[in-house]
Amino acid sequence: FSMMWQSAKAAGLIVPIVVELHNVTEGPAVSKLSSNMVARKRVAFWQNETRNKIIAAAAMSHYNAGRQVLVLVETIEHLIFLHKLLPEFAVCFGDDVTKPKLQRLINKFGLNIPKMTRTQRMQLKGQFENRQIMGAIATTVWATGVSFDGLQVLIRADGGASQTNNHQWPGRVARIDPNTNKQCGILVDFVDKFDRWAYVRSLLRLRTYKKNGWSQIYVDRTGEQVQSQQND
Repeated sequence: FSMMWQSAKAAGLIVPIVVELHNVTEGPAVSKLSSNMVARKRVAFWQNETRNKIIAAAAMSHYNAGRQVLVLVETIEHLIFLHKLLPEFAVCFGDDVTKPKLQRLINKFGLNIPKMTRTQRMQLKGQFENRQIMGAIATTVWATGVSFDGLQVLIRADGGASQTNNHQWPGRVARIDPNTNKQCGILVDFVDKFDRWAYVRSLLRLRTYKKNGWSQIYVDRTGEQVQSQQND
């Protein structure tokens, strides 16, 4: 059985999703680098300081407004770089942080990120579900298989191009929640104009969002709306 997003919204099964878009105009020209995908992602996304600061600013804007925020990343490496900018946020992951390279980063940034156990992940999950934690950064361990009904803001920091993820990941904010009376879910994403390869990946995500009928709003660095596109 399958149902389109618009039909599910019309039936009152989910709340509408609004896509908040931030332009990233400065960054490395990764298209000129090696075609190695990991190397490109590391430079374009995981360690891109300009982009990470924009992500952190968007996260703190919603967090300070009292909304629950989840930042999704692809790797523990990206999580570490974002946690440096968002020390208020809890972290959840399934990866091994004992690898020497990751430990060097953790020590360099002065972060307290211990090895994550299954028990710790379950505890964090429960605290996030109960809104005891209002801000978190997580790898794909929280991308699927969880139901955070009260989640108000999902930030896609991954820069991904997977059509499956483009449909599934935003579903985290579409849950109905009587406790918060959530009227819509906010999906924050980034238009990576600093490089052709990264920009094409952005357009693939935006195409899926448009196909699903989600309204798209462009905001500036202060969070003020500068352009909107209604897809309903």
